[in-house]
Amino acid sequence: MNTANNKTVINKVKKLIGFSGLKNTTLVVAVSGGSDSMAMLHILNQISDELNLTIVGAHMNHNIRGKESDSDQNFVTNTFDHLNIPYEIASINIPQLSIETKNSIETIARIERLKFLSQTCLKYRASAICLGHNSNDQTETILMHIIRGTGLKGLRGMQALSSLSIEGQEITLFRPLLDHLKREIEEYCATNEITFVTDSTNLKSEYTRNNLRLNVIPTLMEANPSLHEAMARLSEAAISDDELIERISEEIWDSEVCVSKNMVRINTHRLTTEHMSIHHRILKRAVHIISENPPDISMSHTKSFTSLILGPSGKTLTLPRSILVKKQYGNIFLFKKNKHSSSESAVDKTEIAIPGLTKINGWQIKTNISTIKPDGILPRPTALIAHLSEAAIGDKLYVRNRMNGDRFQPVGMKHSKKIQDFMVDEKIPRNLRDQIPIVVSNQGICWIVGHRVSEWAKHTNTGKAIIIQFTRDVIK
Repeated sequence: MNTANNKTVINKVKKLIGFSGLKNTTLVVAVSGGSDSMAMLHILNQISDELNLTIVGAHMNHNIRGKESDSDQNFVTNTFDHLNIPYEIASINIPQLSIETKNSIETIARIERLKFLSQTCLKYRASAICLGHNSNDQTETILMHIIRGTGLKGLRGMQALSSLSIEGQEITLFRPLLDHLKREIEEYCATNEITFVTDSTNLKSEYTRNNLRLNVIPTLMEANPSLHEAMARLSEAAISDDELIERISEEIWDSEVCVSKNMVRINTHRLTTEHMSIHHRILKRAVHIISENPPDISMSHTKSFTSLILGPSGKTLTLPRSILVKKQYGNIFLFKKNKHSSSESAVDKTEIAIPGLTKINGWQIKTNISTIKPDGILPRPTALIAHLSEAAIGDKLYVRNRMNGDRFQPVGMKHSKKIQDFMVDEKIPRNLRDQIPIVVSNQGICWIVGHRVSEWAKHTNTGKAIIIQFTRDVIK
C-alpha cells in the first residue's frame, strides 16, 4: 500500500467518526492482537489528538489455546503499555463455560466478550465500543444468516454504527474498518510496520465461520471474484428496504395499536390493505410486549396472523409461550393465557398525584400541569396520553375500573351514554372491559384510558391543562 492509499484509509475512518458523532469522545477499542484490531488501534491512536479522542484498550483472553492465548494477551498488553493508553484485561475460561452452559464455544465466547466490553465501556463512560470487523467479515456474517434462514434484517449484516442491549444497558458498537477488505488492512499493517498475531483456531474448519472463510467463500469467489463488493451492495439494498418497512410499521403501530396492561389491541382496518411483511413486524413487536421471554415469530405464524386479520370475527390463534391472539369486532387482541381476567386487573379507586407519578397494579400514571395550548404540548395526545382541563375537573383525579351505572359523555357528543353501551359501540370484548382504567374526578368520568376523553373534561385553548400519561409498569 502506497502513502496515498495509506492516507485514504485514515481519512475514511476520520470521516466515519465525524459522521457517527464520535468526535470528542472516549472509545473502548477491542484488541485481539490480530491484523484487523491492531490496524484499528493504530489508526485511532494516530488520529486521537486531531479528533480529541480518548482511547481505552480492552482484551479478553478466552483460554482456548493454552499458552498461545497467554502469549497473545502479553503481546496486546505490551502494545497498550507502549502506546501509553489505559486498558482492561479479562481472562475467562470459555471451554469450561461452554460445558457448563451447554452453549457452543463460539456462542459463549461472543456473549462473554460483549459482557466484558460493555462493563469496560460503562467503567470509562465511553461512547462506543470499537470492533475490527472488515468487509470480508461482513460477507461471512451475511452468508451465515442466509444459511440459518433470514429475512431483510439478516441480509443487512453488520453496520458501521449500531446499538446492542447488553445486560440491560444500551451499548453503541462502532466498526471503523467495515468498508475495508482484509487485504487492504494487511497492506496497511505492512506499510506501517504494525506487528500482529495469528489465531491458530482461525485455520480450523470445524467452526462454522471458519468453514465459510476457508472453503465456501473461495469457491463462491471463483464464480464472482468481487463477492465481497457484491455482498456489500446486498447489505445496502437490504438496509434501504428494511428501513422503509420499519417506518411504515412504526406509523401503523402509532395510529392503530393500543398497549395496556397484559394486552395489545390492534385495529385491523388499515392492516387489511397492508402487505404481510408489515403484519410480521406488528406481530413481532406485540409479542415482545406481551411476553418477557418472547418466542421466535416465523413466517408460518405471520401467515396465520394475516389470515386472522382478513378473516371473520371470533377466530383465535395460539402462539408459543401461551400467547393468545383473538379477533373481535374489527380488533385483534394479544394477551397471555390466564393473564386477562378481571380479578387480576381490578383497580380500586386511587387518587392520582397532580403533578407526580402514581403506580397502581401494573400501571405508571404520570401527570404534570401546563399552560401551553394542546397543539404545542409534547407528548401529543394518544391512546394513553390525555390533555384535561384543570378548571373543569377540579383539583383531584382518581383512577378505577368501571362501575354499575357509570355514564360517560364521549368527546364530540352532546349527551352522555352508559359505559356499557360505549364499550359495546367501541367493540371492546366483554372479557376485557373490566381491565380498562377509567380516570374520574368529583364531577364525573374524564377519560376512558385507551379510548375517549369526556367532552366536558377536554382541554381547550384556554386555561391550564393537566397532561396525564399511562404507561405499563411491569408485565407479569
